Amino acid sequence: MKVFGKERNRRLMNAILLMVIGVLMAIFSAFAVDIFAYTLGTVFLVIGTFYIVCCLIGFAFFNPWLLLQGLLNLIIGSIAVSDPNAFTTWVFYIAAFFLIYQGVLEIAYSFDLKAMAVKNWWLDLAYGILMIALSVLVIALDLSKGVGANILMIVGGVGLFVSGFLEALFILLLHRTFKRKMRKDDDNDHDGKVVAEQ
Repeated sequence: MKVFGKERNRRLMNAILLMVIGVLMAIFSAFAVDIFAYTLGTVFLVIGTFYIVCCLIGFAFFNPWLLLQGLLNLIIGSIAVSDPNAFTTWVFYIAAFFLIYQGVLEIAYSFDLKAMAVKNWWLDLAYGILMIALSVLVIALDLSKGVGANILMIVGGVGLFVSGFLEALFILLLHRTFKRKMRKDDDNDHDGKVVAEQ
């Protein structure tokens, strides 16, 4: 039971972190765009430079894939630092497609939970549908109105907050259901031992 408690606590902390990041992204959207792009751009530039230096000095042996990765990282980092809004928009597109994929997986997982007779399986279904809906909303907003990265950051922040909230709610309800089932199984085992002793 301690393992489940640790897992619950870890996932709850992740959900709370998602909610906090979502609120900060929505409130400080313009600031968040710049921080996001410059931080990620710097990381890409550093990694790209490291790969190229390692490749050129023959760290272990010449690896053309390492050189290609370094160049690709330098290009991505340069784009992020030079145009934060465009970079953030493209990252949101990539994240939206990834969340659509994750939403489909969550929906499939919810039906697995339904087959196992988990009481609140529909919450995971709602979570998957919400992930897909928010991802489609982000793509549709940018394609239809050409909104800027600030609006996408606000929508992304709201999405992260809702995602974290639903994740926390689902974890708590699932943990409560699991504890009840464990107690019921323990009571049934105890009753069986009492009958067997008589």
